[in-house]
Amino acid sequence: MRGMFLIIEKDLRKIRRYKFFITMRYTWFIIQVLVFGLAISKIVALKDFYRYYLVGVYSSILFLMSIYTGYDIISEAEYGLFDYYLSLPIPRKEFIMGKIIGSGMSSLIYTTPMLITILSLIGVNSLVNLILALFSALLFSLGISGLIISITMMVKSGDISDILFGAISTLLVRLSTVYYPIAIMPDYYKIFASINPLSHAAELLRFLLIGEYYSFPPEITITLLIGLAIGMSSIASIIIEKVIEGGVWR
Repeated sequence: MRGMFLIIEKDLRKIRRYKFFITMRYTWFIIQVLVFGLAISKIVALKDFYRYYLVGVYSSILFLMSIYTGYDIISEAEYGLFDYYLSLPIPRKEFIMGKIIGSGMSSLIYTTPMLITILSLIGVNSLVNLILALFSALLFSLGISGLIISITMMVKSGDISDILFGAISTLLVRLSTVYYPIAIMPDYYKIFASINPLSHAAELLRFLLIGEYYSFPPEITITLLIGLAIGMSSIASIIIEKVIEGGVWR
């Protein structure tokens, strides 16, 4: 397990190098919360829509940051760091799990300032619920990081990955309950929103943080997020075992 912890530690150390990126992301988040959020809450005829919107914004940023941290594996491959990793006395499975866990934890840490802002606006009534919300957010980040790493290792192309991740992020955010409840969506949207992992992450966080405005039973959403984290980690492990030393990065 020592090798896995070393990989996790290495990924977490990167956070110090991305201060400007985090600052820019947080600035955009503040604009969404204080400008767009207040404006939309005045337009949408739903009771207390602002709180609903705040949790949705955090969920979408957590999702995008999970894509970003998982995508970081491309730069490591292009700069030949994989050759270095392969030369280390670290079992492949420990390396893979270290990358996934490191990426998921980095995403959670990156979005901590946003979460603190959200909590200051909506309040927290239960420390237990807050801990469960952090655990749920981590599960979601692990699942998305595993998905992105899997796709990246199969494609082995930065340009193609850019296109795929842009399409994935756009579709999953738009076809989710991040900004609007499933009850007011058109019927053809509801199907996609119901199976969208981002929807389930947002709904579970709403249940835990504000106790209302959620569309799916919490036991279903937590089961889905656990399955997503375990499933994507397992798939990433299988894929990387087979392709890590084969092919050329483009």
